[in-house]
Amino acid sequence: MSPYSYLDHPHPDPSEQVHVRIQLDGDEFTGECLWAHPLGADLYRILSVPFTTAEIGMDDIVLALTLGDEPEFVEVVARRSHVRFSFELTDGVAAHVLTRVIASLCVVVECCGGRLYVANLPNRTDATEFQEFLETHALWFERVDLTGAAGDATAQEDVSTGGEP
Repeated sequence: MSPYSYLDHPHPDPSEQVHVRIQLDGDEFTGECLWAHPLGADLYRILSVPFTTAEIGMDDIVLALTLGDEPEFVEVVARRSHVRFSFELTDGVAAHVLTRVIASLCVVVECCGGRLYVANLPNRTDATEFQEFLETHALWFERVDLTGAAGDATAQEDVSTGGEP
């Protein structure tokens, strides 16, 4: 496991959390709201795993400007999640199997419903091990490298699929 862990930065008191809104492409009326901790100077630390947007990960530091009722995402200024997976587990995989894998790696997973999940990982080493798990236990998965091939802070995609489409 890498020296950095999501557990290094526990969630603040719920009364200190706010929503940061991420507008989805092409529709001004839809978006995803993520829990975040205000750091000052329009900076926020993301406290949840995004379901619908692949450009932000848990624990990333983002710039968000308050234009209406809540801060709206502008850009990632410090990347902590480096790899994102979305996946669907096979029927035979019990939650305790996934929990055991999560406990052995630095990974945060949130259920989107049923057997659909999204995971954020802060390093490529654990991401490789997690991908090996998914190749065996997922009906399908998508991997997105949040840092791009050169390690910059772009949302360049590196998509892989496993299992049956």
